[in-house]
Amino acid sequence: MMRLQLPRAGRSGYGAPAVGAGLALLVLLPLFGASRYWLVLGMQVWVLAAYAYSYQLLFGRAGMLSFGHAVYFGLGAFAAAHALNSRALAAMGLPVEMIPLIGMLAGLGAAVVFGFPSTRRAGTPFAMVTLGIGELVAACFLMFPGFFGGEAGISTNRAALGGWVAANYGAADRAYVLIALWALALGAMALWIARTPLGLLARATRDNAARLAFCGIEPSAVRFRLMLVAGALAGAAGALSTLLNEIVSVESVSLAMSANVLLMTVVGGPAHAFGPLLGALTLTLMQSVLSRFTHAWVFYYGLMFILTVLFAPNGLTGIVSDVLRNARQLGAGGMARRYGAPVAAALLAGLLAIGTIEIAFFRDEGIGAARVFPAWGAAGLSLGCLAALLWLRRSLRGLA
Repeated sequence: MMRLQLPRAGRSGYGAPAVGAGLALLVLLPLFGASRYWLVLGMQVWVLAAYAYSYQLLFGRAGMLSFGHAVYFGLGAFAAAHALNSRALAAMGLPVEMIPLIGMLAGLGAAVVFGFPSTRRAGTPFAMVTLGIGELVAACFLMFPGFFGGEAGISTNRAALGGWVAANYGAADRAYVLIALWALALGAMALWIARTPLGLLARATRDNAARLAFCGIEPSAVRFRLMLVAGALAGAAGALSTLLNEIVSVESVSLAMSANVLLMTVVGGPAHAFGPLLGALTLTLMQSVLSRFTHAWVFYYGLMFILTVLFAPNGLTGIVSDVLRNARQLGAGGMARRYGAPVAAALLAGLLAIGTIEIAFFRDEGIGAARVFPAWGAAGLSLGCLAALLWLRRSLRGLA
């Protein structure tokens, strides 16, 4: 099992203000005249980031590998959809700004029901139980069509309820600010929980549960309390997805949704404060931008996940932190001399691998594409990629 390390805070006094200014610019993106496409893309990043922060509490802090986290996300999304469609709540004057609280309560209730049995065990038994719970809930969409909406799901309208700050949030620029602020609040809450006694006990259960039990603290009780918090945050993130998409289907509670949050957390950085945000940004760009240029984007994302687990267990944020630390120590010239050859070899190997993959995918699209990209071209690129990997291996040995 890979061991995760929490990154140390940098010594520079400019890091926090720079990050704060960057987040403020992202929240105020509509003021810069961004098109609807980029606003929707930004909202997707914020929703997935809030979802990933809830999962980071389990996996990154406590080492709890869950394959059913989409249960809390999806149930929160369905509860939010029903709240938006409720005439009674509309008559009571429920503001749309409070819809994420409905999802949070739904996620908390689901965590009470499903979290208690699943957190009795840790490690592989916990992962298997959460997998079974996820499949169980996903199978209920045909059994309870009144709640899940059957195969068509539930459609809603975020402008159905009025708001406190704005009259309604039907426009994309207004919805963007609402979703971004709620996502920032949920992420800040997750990071704050990680620094509380509960978060520190969660790290203790990950590192040495037996010693924690010897001190008189039941590890399963710590895991259960952490599951309650993570489930509530995931439910609120699901409500944000309802406000964004205005439709909820069984995909929200599917295994694929649970796999996505695992991929985002690992690729971004399981223990870094900005890991979920970077993981959400990576997944969104690959789904919405890279997919416009290649059909192999899922292959690339899976390959990125494998390489991250094998060679960068602290994720992309860990890589950035290491590069910045080495840059401060070695300077630009030292970085070029020390890492120039490995980076060049890695880039060359990556480009040749991309060429090989694209030829393989193009050949499946028709005879014309097969004539343009013959099979021997893929074989030649594969041999070149192998040579570049050997060069990379030799360069890395020189660093040791």
